[in-house]
Amino acid sequence: LATAAERWLAISATFIALVSSSLLVGVLTNVLADLTNRRKKMNQILESVRKYCGDSHMPFTYTMKVRRFVEREHCRQSMHGHIECLQTLPEAMVSELFHEARSRTLRRSHPFLKEIGKGNRCMEIDLCMKAVTELYLLENDTLFDANQRSKGMYILAAGKFAYVPREAKAGVALRNGMKLLDLTSWGNHRAIRPSNSFMSDVDGAQVMAMSLRADDYLSEQGLWIKGWRHCGRLGTCSEQSRALLLGKEGLHGVLREHSDVLATVVVYARFFVDTMNAMPAMSDLPLEMEQAG
Repeated sequence: LATAAERWLAISATFIALVSSSLLVGVLTNVLADLTNRRKKMNQILESVRKYCGDSHMPFTYTMKVRRFVEREHCRQSMHGHIECLQTLPEAMVSELFHEARSRTLRRSHPFLKEIGKGNRCMEIDLCMKAVTELYLLENDTLFDANQRSKGMYILAAGKFAYVPREAKAGVALRNGMKLLDLTSWGNHRAIRPSNSFMSDVDGAQVMAMSLRADDYLSEQGLWIKGWRHCGRLGTCSEQSRALLLGKEGLHGVLREHSDVLATVVVYARFFVDTMNAMPAMSDLPLEMEQAG
């Protein structure tokens, strides 16, 4: 370094780098300490459960049931832990990381999301960052149940799932005379396969469970139809599963920030509602599945 200005610049850059790295290390240390505390808390809860059940002379089977519940919830928290670690990275890096991971699932599963994402990358980045939530699930978890108000569209990313439909009355809250949007260029989603097993409905009637896998999606109705309530139950069938929830509030917020995409989405949403209004009965299935049925 020949001049005083160069030396001062080098010193300033070194100082800034040290401060930044110290902050990052501090944040990561806090996250790891939090995970350690959670593990310690789980062990304390298990010990309390064991002692309470023993003092109360409860059956061994019931004690093990409570223990499995505690371990299950700890496992769920551990799966969410790595997301918390990722969010300690710089915002720009986290945004790019989530976009690369989540956009692949969005594009594979839904042709319309693929089209608007290809047309506006900035919108797709915002969508993956602000509107998509990753759900880490265990066996027999329920993502939604019949008659619950929808939070948005569920896109299955990994694992095995089962959807159990229930009878729903025909008709949708929104009924407008709107123009048809041609979807032929976007291809068809593969069929959802009926399972060989049957699941009992709450009313005692036997209904067939539909087997689903990665890249299937359900409850798009919740994005475009006001007040949509689910027409069946969606649950997990594998030890660990992962799904993406495209939230309706987050989606609408992102679309308001990208007016160039909003017009296309409005036309598509109107077509979707018109098609649903023409259905003899309602369900959470994709449009092409309902039309085929």
